Amino acid sequence: MPAPRSSQRRLPAGARRLGAGLMWFAVLGGITAWAIHLVLAWGTVELACTRAETGPGGEVTVLGMSLRGFVAAVATAIPLAVAIASLIASWRFRSRQLAGEHRETAGDEPRLDRAVLMVQLGLGLNVFSVLMIAFGGLAVLWFSPCT
Repeated sequence: MPAPRSSQRRLPAGARRLGAGLMWFAVLGGITAWAIHLVLAWGTVELACTRAETGPGGEVTVLGMSLRGFVAAVATAIPLAVAIASLIASWRFRSRQLAGEHRETAGDEPRLDRAVLMVQLGLGLNVFSVLMIAFGGLAVLWFSPCT
């Protein structure tokens, strides 16, 4: 049986599983949040065009906001928070890699090289996702689907 790698000897099995889950969240969390934002924000904003139970000015209101504004705010804020959390996770993974925690074995272990690639990819995807969610939320608020 081969000897365990140095990175695996230091961590218990639960910590390795948690680390792998956080790595996947750092890579795919933002892009998944963006996909959910597209479905929620644009898919449910049509519900705001209903005219039942209208408030002042003929708009449906929820908590004093127009229904369209409320739906857009909720459907943007939650995925944006998830994408920002994923961006922070990928940034922290990347900063640890740059600090040299894994540099001594880089190139020797293909798993570490894959992790570096995944984190770099996740960082780029998360920046893109945060921008797309923010601008998509502005578009939902700016363009009225009810006209």
